[in-house]
Amino acid sequence: YVESDSFLLLFLRADKCDPKLAAKRLRAHFTKKLELFGPQHLVGPITVNHLSSDDHGSLSSGGVVVLPEKDREGRVVVVTRYGAMAYSEVLNMVSQTAREVSRA
Repeated sequence: YVESDSFLLLFLRADKCDPKLAAKRLRAHFTKKLELFGPQHLVGPITVNHLSSDDHGSLSSGGVVVLPEKDREGRVVVVTRYGAMAYSEVLNMVSQTAREVSRA
């Protein structure tokens, strides 16, 4: 999936089609994905099965929620309720947020 046009366009669009900025964002994405999920999951999509038990607890806390409808411009709306987050490590919060956003 990492070579698909739709995946790569996500990074170009995020940086207003500036290829240098998009390349930096793409590199940062894979650097963080490697840190969170390890090399075995680097080039594939992350699913619930890849998450730790702490990550599952974070997901069920409701601290990060993707609204079912997009805004007027078609963008995903993510609501973060820090007071509702339940995680034992910051990485659990990061992976929870990444998972919710990627599902949208």
